[in-house]
Amino acid sequence: MNNSRTKTRFYIYAVALIPVIMLLVTGVIMLQYHAGEAPESTVMGLDGYFWFSFHKLMAVITVPLVLLHLFVKTDWEKRFFTFKVKGAFKASNIFLFIVFAICVLTALLAGTVFSDTGIGH
Repeated sequence: MNNSRTKTRFYIYAVALIPVIMLLVTGVIMLQYHAGEAPESTVMGLDGYFWFSFHKLMAVITVPLVLLHLFVKTDWEKRFFTFKVKGAFKASNIFLFIVFAICVLTALLAGTVFSDTGIGH
């Protein structure tokens, strides 16, 4: 593979990782509000309404980036679902895929199944 192409992909993925990390951080902060804390209470000087809006914004930014990444890596996905994944990063790739699947599942559950209970807000 071309070295400049590899560097370009690295920088694109590094920049794309920023909203993913922010989504993770705001998700942890949102756990406090999902556990029953009043939205008016503050974390790092910002209330729950801000954190919820910011979390949703990071999700909207992250989803297309993840879909683009999965589209670029379709050959890996074919190997994954046919149990032919190999290489030095096999375990970490499988672990990250499982974590991603759990995150998607919990997001869908919060937005659909539990939308009337307050957990999805």
